[in-house]
Amino acid sequence: MVNGDPATDRYWVGVGHAHGTSPGAIVGALTGESGLRGSDLGRIDVFGRFSLVEIKPRLSEDTLCRLARAKVAGRPLQLCPDACQPGHD
Repeated sequence: MVNGDPATDRYWVGVGHAHGTSPGAIVGALTGESGLRGSDLGRIDVFGRFSLVEIKPRLSEDTLCRLARAKVAGRPLQLCPDACQPGHD
């Protein structure tokens, strides 16, 4: 849940500025591999070695499996719910 909206979740993505990624590259990977639309995505915060993306609606297991094949800046997307990465190394 993000900002009180139970239909929006925050996801951790294993690419960031250090890997040469940008919000646009993340949008392209997510929409190209999953069937999501750009309007399904909310805030994208890109940090040094990871990014955080808000996505509505909640992703199904099938969608998560499809996204496991996606790449951003030549690196695997490594998408998982934000809670899977405590401390965000």
